[in-house]
Amino acid sequence: MMREKFITKYSHYKLPTVAALIIIFMATWFTYEVKGIIITIPFIIIIAFILRLFYENGLVIVGTAFLGGLFIASLKDDYGYGVFMIIGIVFATFAAVILAKGIRHPKKNQKIILSIIGLLLVILAGGNYAETWGTPKGYLKAKSNIEQYIDENYEGRLQIENIERIFLKMSGYQANVVQTDDMRNKATIYYGNHDYISDGYHAQTTGNMMEQVQMVLTTLIENQTDLTDYAINLKADMSIPIAKYNLNDRFSGEEPINAEIQLQPGYSWKEKEGQNRVPKVYENEGAFLEDAYKVIAVLQNAGYQYANIRVYYYLEDGNTTYEIVLQDNETISSEQELTNRVQKVNHSK
Repeated sequence: MMREKFITKYSHYKLPTVAALIIIFMATWFTYEVKGIIITIPFIIIIAFILRLFYENGLVIVGTAFLGGLFIASLKDDYGYGVFMIIGIVFATFAAVILAKGIRHPKKNQKIILSIIGLLLVILAGGNYAETWGTPKGYLKAKSNIEQYIDENYEGRLQIENIERIFLKMSGYQANVVQTDDMRNKATIYYGNHDYISDGYHAQTTGNMMEQVQMVLTTLIENQTDLTDYAINLKADMSIPIAKYNLNDRFSGEEPINAEIQLQPGYSWKEKEGQNRVPKVYENEGAFLEDAYKVIAVLQNAGYQYANIRVYYYLEDGNTTYEIVLQDNETISSEQELTNRVQKVNHSK
């Protein structure tokens, strides 16, 4: 009753077109640019609805939202993401305009029909908005859980810059975090359904450690044997305790490494474009064993601990390998010790 009195009293006021254009453009800009909990409130729907109550031309409102979205996308030079955003914004403004038009309509039947249609559209638009930009409740829950995770694991070493909604590849919230003592070190921590947390800072730290180890071992093999970084494909990984290292720290060597070395060409940054190289072919187990021992000897003298070392080579059939596997920091002092350790494994089974 109070709402109808309000509309009856003030709906005869005419809002200038320029004012309407500015208001809806600013609402569109706001939807693109604002971050934090405030973006979870669907102001584009609220403003478009109120604007249509005092401005006759709903097409101008929807059209301005569309053109404003294109303009903002052009400024950002990101039409792909911009068009995706425009679809949601135009639908939200259209739904709000239809609802307001229904409420204002002078004829009872049209008023009821348009109001029902508008209400359904606003519900759909609100759901789409929540899926895209999140909800205040979801934002606060994500913020609380991420802050708790940081407090429990990093003890003040990380701080949150902002929290954003993630909705394309997966649904949740992403906190952009920085290292407290070095603001250049940045990463993300993701919060998803069922209180799932993915620590991007820890993942980046582990990735940096892996790259360090791979570079060190590859360089040692190249310098201490007749094998080049073109002739081998080395991968190393390890399990790093959360918060033990900062993002750009050097690997201490305290954690055991899983190292896999394929005695076949991988990518080499030293390889010149157009340069033809002939991969080394191991005709028998003895030839493979000779180079495998060279690699294992270098790894053992590098000062790291190893949970697992696997050296292997694919034969011409593409399914069978020669390989040697060492576990739990096992030490080999001569090539003869590996004579009975070469396995011929068929991977097609």
